[in-house]
This record gives sequence, C-alpha cells and structure tokens, in this order.
Amino acid sequence: MTYEEFLELTETSEQRFELIDGVVYNLASPSYKHQHAVKELIGTFYNWFKGKPCTPLTSPFDITLEKEKTNICVVQPDVVVICDKDQIDANGKYKGTPQLVIEVLSPSTRSKDLIRKLDLYRLCGVKEYWIVDPMKEQMTIYTLKEGEIADIAYYSNTGEPFAESQLFKGMRVSMRDLFA
Repeated sequence: MTYEEFLELTETSEQRFELIDGVVYNLASPSYKHQHAVKELIGTFYNWFKGKPCTPLTSPFDITLEKEKTNICVVQPDVVVICDKDQIDANGKYKGTPQLVIEVLSPSTRSKDLIRKLDLYRLCGVKEYWIVDPMKEQMTIYTLKEGEIADIAYYSNTGEPFAESQLFKGMRVSMRDLFA
C-alpha cells in the first residue's frame, strides 16, 4: 500500500493501523501487563522530562518516518520522546524523528517490533530504542548511531534494579515497578 492510500484508509476508519515498508498492520487492543508497563514508563518519563525541551508521548500518536522518498512509514510506538516539536504540522501530525522510541511487546507484535521496527528506527535516525517484554520481565535498550546498532544493554527484573538511558543521562526506570 502506498502512503497516500494509507492516509485514505486511516481517515475513514476508527481502527488503528501502522504502515511499514508498504505493509499495513492492524493494531490490536493491548493486555493489562502491556498497559501497566506503558503507565510506569510514561509516569517516569513525564516526571523526568518536565521542564525540559523534549516531550514524552504515548500511543495512539502517528509517527511518520521517511525510510526513502518512495517508502514512507507510519507507526504508533507505545512511548516516544520528541525533541523537534517544530516537526508537528498544523494538523497536529508529527513528521520528524523521535530521539527515543519504546515498544512494549505483545504476542501479536513481537516479531514486527523486534525485527521490522528495529530496522526502521535504525535507518531513520532514532537514537535509542527500548524493547520491553512484560511476559519475560526483560528490557533491551539499543543505542543507534549513523544507521547502525552502536550498543545493546539488557535488563531483567531479577538483575539490575534500574534500566538507564544512554541518551538522556540520569533518566532511569525501576524494573520492579515496570513489571509489578
């Protein structure tokens, strides 16, 4: 599906969709564990970013990324941090590149989040990508630089008490609270 066809689809539907490499994905309703993790993340991020130039936002919020001129993708990550608010158009649509993106895994989105979205975010200039797995109580943080994976950090509820951002020094999330 083209980006233009995708826009027509979403304008006439109550459902939520993503477009990655021309493929449309229908987004299912998340589980309690998924939403609990999102709540903990956005609460931590809200408090940490308050008064700072960057803003954390939650889904549903379209992020339009240009992988190539002919390959425009639209995703709805669970949490994003945007620092380029000038990329929000008059209709309130964001067409920039978030600094940090978080996806909380669900059984239906696992492979898309782990493979397709990692590739998309890496190629489009996202600097940090967090993957939260509420079923395994684990988190993986990818540091992305110049289209490559520069570093990977792993956290679990039985290991380190906090997961820490490499991009935003001092910003950390309690693993115990995330998976309570």
